[in-house]
Amino acid sequence: MLVGWDNTMFPAVNEQRKIPLSYHLLFPSGSNPGDWKEQPPSMNKLINHLEEQPFRIEQACSGHLNDPLKESFLGMKTLGDMVVFHMIHENLHMGLIKSMKQILIDK
Repeated sequence: MLVGWDNTMFPAVNEQRKIPLSYHLLFPSGSNPGDWKEQPPSMNKLINHLEEQPFRIEQACSGHLNDPLKESFLGMKTLGDMVVFHMIHENLHMGLIKSMKQILIDK
């Protein structure tokens, strides 16, 4: 989720991505830890980026939610549409993580 937000939101408002390029290379859509050839960032580093990201997104996108995207994103036309998509997408992942956690704890 960290990479997805970073890869779309900041370029949409003409800003540089905020997380290291190595994260984009390690965690693209459909990535698998079994395919990694380098050491991933520590959990603490990932958590720090995840904690900082909402503030960076809010700062970069404030006042621009109705701005049109340079090109359509999955049929969405405005920055605000893309924010809503990412929020729904993140909630889907959180639900799956919660379900997996419950299954593992109940065993």
